[in-house]
Amino acid sequence: MFGSPDGLAGLAISLLDVFRDIEVAVTLALILAGGGVLLLLWFALGIAAPAFAQIGRAIRVVRGAETRGRFAQLLPEVDQVLGRQRLLRSGWARYRQGFVASPPGVGDPWRARSSAARYYSLSGLEQAGLDLKLFQALPNYFIGVGLMLTFMGLVAALYFASQGVGSADVKDAQAALGSLLQAATFKFLTSIAGLFASLVLSIGYRLLTIELGRRADRLARLLDDRVPVLDPAEQGAQQVRLLEQMPGILAQRIGEEFEIRLRDTLPEILADATDRFGASGNDPVGQMRLLMEEFRAALSQSTFAELQGLADALIEIRGSLRGLHTGFRDSGDDFAKRVEQSSAAWQTNILDSGRVLQDTLAQIEQTASKLRLAAEPVGKVAERFDKAAQDIVAAADAILRSQGQMGQVAEGLGQTANVLKASMTEYRERFAEVDRSLGQAFKVFAEGSETQRRHIQDFVREVDQHLDKALSALGTGVAELTQSVEDLQRTLASGRTP
Repeated sequence: MFGSPDGLAGLAISLLDVFRDIEVAVTLALILAGGGVLLLLWFALGIAAPAFAQIGRAIRVVRGAETRGRFAQLLPEVDQVLGRQRLLRSGWARYRQGFVASPPGVGDPWRARSSAARYYSLSGLEQAGLDLKLFQALPNYFIGVGLMLTFMGLVAALYFASQGVGSADVKDAQAALGSLLQAATFKFLTSIAGLFASLVLSIGYRLLTIELGRRADRLARLLDDRVPVLDPAEQGAQQVRLLEQMPGILAQRIGEEFEIRLRDTLPEILADATDRFGASGNDPVGQMRLLMEEFRAALSQSTFAELQGLADALIEIRGSLRGLHTGFRDSGDDFAKRVEQSSAAWQTNILDSGRVLQDTLAQIEQTASKLRLAAEPVGKVAERFDKAAQDIVAAADAILRSQGQMGQVAEGLGQTANVLKASMTEYRERFAEVDRSLGQAFKVFAEGSETQRRHIQDFVREVDQHLDKALSALGTGVAELTQSVEDLQRTLASGRTP
């Protein structure tokens, strides 16, 4: 049926008849407008809101590290938080790989080879999985649907107008005019609905993507503030400054090592000297000379060995620095070829660094030569220690003489001790005699106390007996008095009776 021309014409006429119905036009317009609003809500709540939440968590944890040192301390926590965010983990992993640790005490704790804006921007979020291309194209789709319905309505209007023009009946002409107006209403309603949905989607998408980009830029600025970008020119200048400071650092290190070796060796030798000097009875001078010879030999051997090893290490450092200088200069030339506008300035910095490296190498060679001759002053120092040993021997003789004088003083103290001992014996005998006298006195006092106690007991006993007798007599008198009172009462009572 539909394969024949008549069938296709009938289908087209049936479709054109749809444009006569205003309810269909209103329904299509509402579908277009409502679809645009629903798609915008889906994008805002289902895609933009989770992205806002992830970026907000990252901003809070980075902002919590107020300084660069604090950020270095909280770096494990930042790794954990950003590593859990779906839209941020891939960019953080690439950005984190570019971190370079600064030497201790030199500059900021961490530097980055590239800016965080390279990974955290609207395009970076798209690369991480944020789907924006479909929603970016949706406004054009709604405009296309509205235009398609508009042109279909225009075709229907032309068809209805042709029906009225070809008819001689006024009623048919009026019916065709009514169909024309209905088709025009249909196409304009759908066009307005399509434009409305397109505007809503376009404005909403634009506002949400602007906010996403602004938050991503804020996160990138915070990271760049906590982890400064490593400038190649600054890095080269820093290396030059370190190389300029290297001779002074090496000289200070050599002095510290020599001081440490001397401090570690001297106490052991002096302790051994003290033990030997205390144990030597007859020949302390010989022991002291032998000890100084051993100290000089040990100091010469250990110091010369350390200085020789340090000189060899410096020779190796010189070779490494030459290789570093060559590689640094070659890499600088390659970098100058890649950078067109800044090649001249960068090449100048590299050549200056090369000259500084050459000067440093020359200084290191001079230092190595001087270190080979550093053992000779050690021998002179040993000779000074020999002279000091002679002074110590003289001091030992003086100590021996002092020991003789101390012996005489000890004899005098012994005699004084004997006199004190005799005096203490005499005082002890006197105290013993006084103790015996006091014992006898206490014994007499105890015997007298016992006699007095017996007298008191006898006196108390006699008093008790007399008191008992007196109480008995008093009781008898009271009884007799009571009897007399009773007799008197009876007498008085009998006298009153008639």
